[in-house]
Amino acid sequence: MSDALAELARKVAISACVSLGLMTVEFVWLLRDEFIFIWPGVRFRNLYALVYVLTRYLGLAGQGFNVYFSLRIASGAITSPALCKMWFRYQAMTIQVLLAAMECALMHRIYALFLKNHWVLALLVLLGTSQLASMFVSARLAIPQLAHSDTCYVLKPHASTIYFGATSMTTNLAILFLISWKYLRLPITWTQSPFGHTLLRDSTLSLVAILILLFVMILSNSGVMQTPVNGNVLYYWFYCTLWISLGRLIVNHSKVVQASRGEGVLTQVEVGQTSIWTSTESSTTTHTRMGDSHTIDLTGAFHATDATDKRSSRPRDELASCVDGLERESPRVGTKEKGVSMSRTCEESSHVETKDNWIPMSPTDEVEDGH
Repeated sequence: MSDALAELARKVAISACVSLGLMTVEFVWLLRDEFIFIWPGVRFRNLYALVYVLTRYLGLAGQGFNVYFSLRIASGAITSPALCKMWFRYQAMTIQVLLAAMECALMHRIYALFLKNHWVLALLVLLGTSQLASMFVSARLAIPQLAHSDTCYVLKPHASTIYFGATSMTTNLAILFLISWKYLRLPITWTQSPFGHTLLRDSTLSLVAILILLFVMILSNSGVMQTPVNGNVLYYWFYCTLWISLGRLIVNHSKVVQASRGEGVLTQVEVGQTSIWTSTESSTTTHTRMGDSHTIDLTGAFHATDATDKRSSRPRDELASCVDGLERESPRVGTKEKGVSMSRTCEESSHVETKDNWIPMSPTDEVEDGH
């Protein structure tokens, strides 16, 4: 390996070590929250808690192996072509696993926010399948023909990796659009709640970071950015970003839900189960909150009371309240008709049909009064 190539390999190794250091800091930073909010879910075999633990610890160990291999490349150790191909396949698989886990978590939210709509589910499945297929095709075409040194340092990226980059960008842009569009259509009382703010913040930041890296990858692999370091460095930061994003998505969600439970203010969105949006009006009274007629559950419990149903139920409720209030009044007997007197409020209601301020009694009631 030439001196120039050795210098580039050392820069890549330093960048890989920095990414591992950032992951280590993130791991320690969230360790306390992990024990409080994640591990109890592991005992109950919560799917998201299990995904978090597996990706958290195996992902950190995997990045440690990545740093080891980058240091091996920088040291100039000769590696067989077969082992280099295994290294490149390993890179493709680890990126795909982390990307699929993060996209599935975000798609799960979208599916819930769209009322478990089957068309939305079909669109999400199509996007996810296309992204997975593009990775398979890109890896199948690129790895056998990838130009690399005898130390596995990539000399020139293969153009077929653009398929993966373009499809992944399309998928993540669609996810970002669906989340943002639905978020803007939700009630302000929900979007300004701690959970609504956390959902938008974590989803947006994760997707924007991934989109930026994908865009740089497309520019690098297409030859627009001809820097020999980019293609080799990008893998380590792509890995690091996906790992941090997935962990934040799960931990921050669990944290805000349990914190809201403790305060009794908002316990609406749960991972893997349906919950009820409740609020405490006073220290002794708790009631179901139907602010703007919406209740939301992350995994598919988004309940919205239709405006038409509200309008159609209002007359029945108003009439029922009037009749209920009149049950305590004594019936009066008229010369031609029997009925009970209505209050002035009920009389003025546009939903109650009256005749001379009387509600006619049923024939059964007349027979009973006759007796």
